[in-house]
Amino acid sequence: MPDRRDFLKLSALAVAATTGMPGFLARAAAQAGGDKTLVVIQLTGGNDGLNTLIPYSNGAYYAARPNIAIPKKDVLTLTPDLGMHPALKPLMGLWDAGHLAWMENVGYPNPNRSHFASMAIWHTADPTQAGADGWIGRVAEKIGDPFCASNLGGTTPLALRADTFSLPSIEGWTPSGSSCRRGWTGPLTPC
Repeated sequence: MPDRRDFLKLSALAVAATTGMPGFLARAAAQAGGDKTLVVIQLTGGNDGLNTLIPYSNGAYYAARPNIAIPKKDVLTLTPDLGMHPALKPLMGLWDAGHLAWMENVGYPNPNRSHFASMAIWHTADPTQAGADGWIGRVAEKIGDPFCASNLGGTTPLALRADTFSLPSIEGWTPSGSSCRRGWTGPLTPC
């Protein structure tokens, strides 16, 4: 007989198949073992992906960004080709312990190059953009737990909306040691 963790893994796969959870997250949930938790961090509003997860061994990165490229000496090395922005140093312990993974270049078939369409597809996991609720909201609705996920920010994103409820947004919180405009330096504290 499967134990609780096996049941939850299989349930995550079943929910993913019936609710439209993006496949890469469904696979990650299915592979989780022990007391692992899947944390999805969506950086909205001007994050520069190439200066977050840096292809520091690629000369084209430095050639294309002569004024904004992160110097190789400052990059936090993850692999021989990729590293993190130096402001992400608090995450290195998680990386070194095997508790952090990066998923780069996540996309969808036949992209139309519209930022707004892409965001709607990401939030709904529906390439037709016909969905009015989000993929995380649908998962929460299927398992019957409106508190299994939350948003740190004022407005609940579409990904967390469901047909019968919206997952909570926690307004007025920012990482400690920072103002609302500076980078993360530690655990959450009131803004």
